[in-house]
Amino acid sequence: MFFSLLFQISREIDKLFLEDRSKLINLISSLTQYCITVDFWTEPYTKIGYGGLSIHYFDDKFGFHTFILSCKAYKLPNQQADNVRLFTENVLRTFSLQIEKKYFYSV
Repeated sequence: MFFSLLFQISREIDKLFLEDRSKLINLISSLTQYCITVDFWTEPYTKIGYGGLSIHYFDDKFGFHTFILSCKAYKLPNQQADNVRLFTENVLRTFSLQIEKKYFYSV
């Protein structure tokens, strides 16, 4: 009984995730302007590196909005510009976004 309940909860969480992800993709696709932030850090105890990407935009009705699109282990060999761009493009692609090929700033 207990494991059956856990399995049912797990399925509901997956369903909610997919529904909310679809809503977020629809929202993002309607944006004409947005900013992305990419951040990297290493967890000091495990020494595992992570990469995160968030999207930010402003609207007249509710103001400033931020959504975290990814926070996962960073498996590329270093944080040089080519790898940062690859990480960023891979995350954005999962949300049907792409960055302008001519412009990409990494600081």
